[in-house]
Amino acid sequence: MAPPVRQPGLHERLPPDLWYGILQFLPVSSVATVAGTNRALHRLASTDAVWQHLAVAQLCDGDPGFLPKPGPYPWLRLAQLLHGQKESLLSWRVTLDNGGSFSEYYNSGHLVVNDGRVYCSKKPRDVTLMLVPTGTPCVVVSQLVAKVPSFGFTSPVRSFGVVLTPGPPVLDPTRYDATFASLKQWARTVRPAATLTQKGPVLYAHFTGGQAGSPLDPQGSLMVLPLPSPRACGGAVVRLYEGAEPENNIDMQFMGFAGRLVPVVAHPE
Repeated sequence: MAPPVRQPGLHERLPPDLWYGILQFLPVSSVATVAGTNRALHRLASTDAVWQHLAVAQLCDGDPGFLPKPGPYPWLRLAQLLHGQKESLLSWRVTLDNGGSFSEYYNSGHLVVNDGRVYCSKKPRDVTLMLVPTGTPCVVVSQLVAKVPSFGFTSPVRSFGVVLTPGPPVLDPTRYDATFASLKQWARTVRPAATLTQKGPVLYAHFTGGQAGSPLDPQGSLMVLPLPSPRACGGAVVRLYEGAEPENNIDMQFMGFAGRLVPVVAHPE
């Protein structure tokens, strides 16, 4: 009696390209489950073709330009590290401030440190600040975090826009003038109901009410504004449009982002 003929499994009947197409549309946890099924599926689910697509789709809204390129990238390792990270408040530093400071005691360095100190611009409106993350060339931002002083300051910020950039911003505020100007005009026309709105490449945040009731809350505690989707970036350009007293200056206590660090890892030898 002849031995039974072994029937090929589904993973053998489908060509690899079709498997790649299927795996790229699964959540990370599901791809990990498939990889643990057998050796053949483990090989298919561990390829860079799958994990690069997952990283780009989930972290960059499909824009690979927002991820760093330090050479051949180990996408599987990157995705594993990111997937295991907890989100936290990220560390940033100011590389440019064209608004000046009311005094050295209120300089722009205070803006990116949540320690109670306040940034007070000298310029009354349209202040541009450029930020870069510290300790890494790239981060994944999921939430915008802001805070205004609750008392003692006459012109807490009312509205601002943010452009997340693939790398460090170009240190020329005029390069972003047209983008921020069109956003400001759009906001005046539409008057968005949501606290945080994405318009093209720009995030627009606006606050209402006077100082006592106000831009964030009466106690001046942190306001956390979720982004429409997580974004990988290497810098941010912030435009503070105006404060509660448009002819005075702009006061803001903290401006930051929550998310995850993109680890800088070398391709295994």
